[in-house]
Amino acid sequence: MARSRSSNPRRTAAGFTLVEALLAALLLVAAAGGLARGLAAATASGRATADNGLASRIARARLDRLHAARFTAGWLGSGYHGAVAPGGSADFTGPPTPGYVEYFDEAGLPAGRDSASIQVRWRVEEVARPGSDRLAALRFEVAAGPAHGGRGPVVRFVSIRAANRE
Repeated sequence: MARSRSSNPRRTAAGFTLVEALLAALLLVAAAGGLARGLAAATASGRATADNGLASRIARARLDRLHAARFTAGWLGSGYHGAVAPGGSADFTGPPTPGYVEYFDEAGLPAGRDSASIQVRWRVEEVARPGSDRLAALRFEVAAGPAHGGRGPVVRFVSIRAANRE
């Protein structure tokens, strides 16, 4: 005759005890919490990437406009188109320099200062001064980042452009 492993008939019944059910529930809650934190981090990372891409496109467009503005090697009068007059600041630690800042909304469209989510600041400086024996050139620095001192990445482009020959 075969002998059973347990002499207690309750012990051989199939099923979970209350302690086992509580442990299983605790494991499910811990796993769900970790999954929720991972999804939140992935969403925040995706949003930061999208914001960084938009800021890059806006800053690059400003740099392209600076490159398109004419200025001459002869330095007649000021020698500058108003769009490339030396000045400005691409630094985000202080207030923007008037005329050297633009504001954009979350869609990348021009916006007022109060409703903007991205701001672009730029600096223009002479590389070769008028009267020097080198060809006149300008250095452009364009930075785009969050408006109103918000947190987030700042995208920065630097470029040098020689004067038009005339």
